[in-house]
Amino acid sequence: MPRMNCNSFTRIIGIVAAAIFVWAAGASISPAQFHLPKVPSLAKSKTSKPATSEVKPSRAATGEVVSMMSPDSAPPGGHGQIVLTGQNFKEGMQLHFNCKGAQFSPDSFKVESSTRIVAQVTVPLTAEEGPCGTSMSSEPGKEPFRISYSANMPVAIPVVLIGEGDMQFMDMMMSMQKVLMAGYGNQGEQGRIVLEGSSIKYIKGGATSFTESTSGVKSMGEMKQGGKPVGIFRIVFNDGKIYNFGAMGNGTDAHATFEFLQKKLGK
Repeated sequence: MPRMNCNSFTRIIGIVAAAIFVWAAGASISPAQFHLPKVPSLAKSKTSKPATSEVKPSRAATGEVVSMMSPDSAPPGGHGQIVLTGQNFKEGMQLHFNCKGAQFSPDSFKVESSTRIVAQVTVPLTAEEGPCGTSMSSEPGKEPFRISYSANMPVAIPVVLIGEGDMQFMDMMMSMQKVLMAGYGNQGEQGRIVLEGSSIKYIKGGATSFTESTSGVKSMGEMKQGGKPVGIFRIVFNDGKIYNFGAMGNGTDAHATFEFLQKKLGK
């Protein structure tokens, strides 16, 4: 789980403070400010070619060799386990994935033997479709691993569940501020929206707060102030349930999270 840095925290607190000032000045803010969008058509998934035995293993100067990864692909936002098979793996080695649009390290990894590594990864939302290399590769992009929109791996997006129901603006802002203050330097306050198969759920600390069907999503809305996102969005379901979330990072990062979910859910 990535650690929220001080700059991100300061930016979000600034947004909360500004919003409270606007409210105190008597501004009238209604749920309409979520600007619920029209439902766009989903982008067609591209079919990626699976890695084959023709992919030559790459060797770095230190001697580590990766010959196979399983699974051999992951989607943007993918969250799960990858097993690397090869030669000369050892404790203390480093592992980084170098993909188009994103370079990232595993959340954790264990060298189980000189021929096997088990890594837990979370692929950044910015990763673009195509081949990836690793820090062990002398030929970036030649490793048997790639980013694929259609890869069969759960997608997990770090967010904070603010509350359930048609919450008023100030209730959401105060709740968000409370979560930020409690979670400063402690990412235990942050959970993940997980998309797996036809389900959408929220998981925090190993506990699942809710599980719904993706087909039951009615609409999504993003809260804005002065035409700019404030880092809060909601998902509305056909059965009337509403879940409100806060996205970490600055306004641009939060908006990117909202847009990514919109595209994945077709809303």
